[in-house]
Amino acid sequence: MYFLNNQNLLEIDDSYHQVFKNPFHVNLALHEIPRMKDAGDLTDLDVKVCKLVHKFTFLDKQRIERLLGVEIKDRLESLVNMRVLNKFVLSNGYEDYPKVHDLDVPDIIKMKNKEVLEKDCYILYCLDMAGKVLLEKYTNLDLESWYTSENLIRANAVLKN
Repeated sequence: MYFLNNQNLLEIDDSYHQVFKNPFHVNLALHEIPRMKDAGDLTDLDVKVCKLVHKFTFLDKQRIERLLGVEIKDRLESLVNMRVLNKFVLSNGYEDYPKVHDLDVPDIIKMKNKEVLEKDCYILYCLDMAGKVLLEKYTNLDLESWYTSENLIRANAVLKN
């Protein structure tokens, strides 16, 4: 079972583990990050988002928006697709990332099949390799000793964050 949006964070226990959207291996040209920033594909707001996520290790969308004071809409998904950020859900059984909403399937069928969709899950964002490169190039943060393994946490650490 996935940990859902409507659940109380106090219900997270050690039976939950992280299920990431993207695997932790570099399959993009990290030297492209400065070009993407110069071209406007990555913005100053994206750098601010990465700084926040790095500072807290992981954050949900609502907390990112509250800390930034702006609504970021679908930008987080773009950053995940560019491997600037990664995202994960907590699960105590499933090993696969939940399915994205399929508009062609009526909601009644989804309910009947008890299919859990990504939109129903409590989603947390963390820094990915392209985000590290972005922060190294456009901030004064020292990330030389940062590795993606820092994103691997015990589920109950969500409560501490």
